[in-house]
Amino acid sequence: MASGDAAARQEYMVPFIRAFSGEKRNDNRIFWSRVDGKLMSMEDWNRLSSVALHIGIGEDGDELVYLINQTKAPARFSLPNDRNQVWKTICDTHISDAEVGHAEGEILQAPMSMAILHYSAQP
Repeated sequence: MASGDAAARQEYMVPFIRAFSGEKRNDNRIFWSRVDGKLMSMEDWNRLSSVALHIGIGEDGDELVYLINQTKAPARFSLPNDRNQVWKTICDTHISDAEVGHAEGEILQAPMSMAILHYSAQP
């Protein structure tokens, strides 16, 4: 693991761990989406192998989106933009040294891989 991994976990993940395990854990936002960004239906759970988990702290706090591609082909994900989010890639299992960087619009996720992106609600 790179030396920046611990710092990244502290910066990005700890606030979510605290928010989703504390007394206000039910005040957070959780959405499961298809690659096109639409919320998943019951039927989608049985037929889709590429999904996105989108979570947010409170009503308007920071957000994470997990892009999960379990197929043997690339999957094109539409990123959430309901709040004009500018996303930052913080982890990609397909890239050994994932470049932290700006992302918006769509992301082509490699086969059999997952990426985690972060949106900061702070200006």
